[in-house]
Amino acid sequence: QHRRHLEDLVHARTAELEAATRSARQGAERLQSMLALSQRAQNLDEKLLWQLGIEEAVRLTGSEIGYLHFVNEDQETIELCTWTQGTLKFCNAAYDRHYPVSAAGVWADSVRCMQPVVHNDYQSIAGRAGYPSGHAHLVRHIGVPVIEDGKVRVLLGVGNKPTLYDESDVQQLQMIGNDLWAIGRRRRAEL
Repeated sequence: QHRRHLEDLVHARTAELEAATRSARQGAERLQSMLALSQRAQNLDEKLLWQLGIEEAVRLTGSEIGYLHFVNEDQETIELCTWTQGTLKFCNAAYDRHYPVSAAGVWADSVRCMQPVVHNDYQSIAGRAGYPSGHAHLVRHIGVPVIEDGKVRVLLGVGNKPTLYDESDVQQLQMIGNDLWAIGRRRRAEL
């Protein structure tokens, strides 16, 4: 029993170390990616900056699709900034620049609750209204808010990772969103 207990402890510790190593590798890759984007920012128009940022978020989280919305000052409407190229392969929904938060489905819960949301079985969620006709089919989803001065400024989301999203994916996406917002704000200030 003692030997089995020690083996269980070794297996648990090994799993913890593997998770920590994976997290450190992901963090280093994110930092490298955001540094490269930051260095290119002054030569990019703002739309392309956001586009490249959300494309990196999709890549770094192993997702298929992604989007970035700005949240207007009144916190009542969101404005679509960009979808990833992967999303456009599956999506023919009408492009609606301003969308009421109250009409948005659970994919915008992160704006309403001001914290990340994870839906690993999106289609089984009750009350997922607000999913526009022609939109890319969602299986899994993470949405994170970028908050500044007590207000949500950006809603960043990715979806359809082949495996379940976990806490490391949430942290990765939140840090990407925060980094991207800081890069965008710095670029605006420089201009």
